[in-house]
Amino acid sequence: MRSNFFWTARRMAVAGTVVLVALIAGLTLLPPVFGDWSRVVLVAVLVLVPVAMLFLVDRIQHRQAGIVAARVSGTRPGGTVVPVVALARSRAVGETLGLPTAGHLAVGGSPGALMILRDRVELWIGPDGAQERWSARPADVHATAGTVTAGRRTWPAASITDGDVALAVAPRYTAAPRRTVDDVERVVRALREVGS
Repeated sequence: MRSNFFWTARRMAVAGTVVLVALIAGLTLLPPVFGDWSRVVLVAVLVLVPVAMLFLVDRIQHRQAGIVAARVSGTRPGGTVVPVVALARSRAVGETLGLPTAGHLAVGGSPGALMILRDRVELWIGPDGAQERWSARPADVHATAGTVTAGRRTWPAASITDGDVALAVAPRYTAAPRRTVDDVERVVRALREVGS
């Protein structure tokens, strides 16, 4: 089972590639008509389209993680809800939980919510039909701050394990994942406090 974000990201990548190839093809035919301006536009398109795609993916992840967090907070009152993008640390865990596996081949994480309750910690995934995919007793959870690689990008993330399952969650309080170092520390502190 794949997350909704996986399919959204794949569609966006395919559509972006088709548009980029069409623009390049069109712009390479235009120099006799417009002169050097077509080359300037070509370079601008080659730079701006990938940057715009990354920006758009970050915004979609942030929005979808917020949707999951809102749904989970309604089903589990009294806990701390953290909007996250989750990745599994191993392929076996990823297949079991329906999460993409971290690494250079990862397309992106699954938007979700980490629910921190007094008696358990839960990971919910799926913006449309949020489901609890993992849970553990707080005493069994060990969390550390670090990073996670997804494709060519490295994000600040909290590594969470219960001894059997190893996850990486990048908090999405803000839409810019590169600004989440403080948020990661906040999540790790919250998990350590509930576990003690």
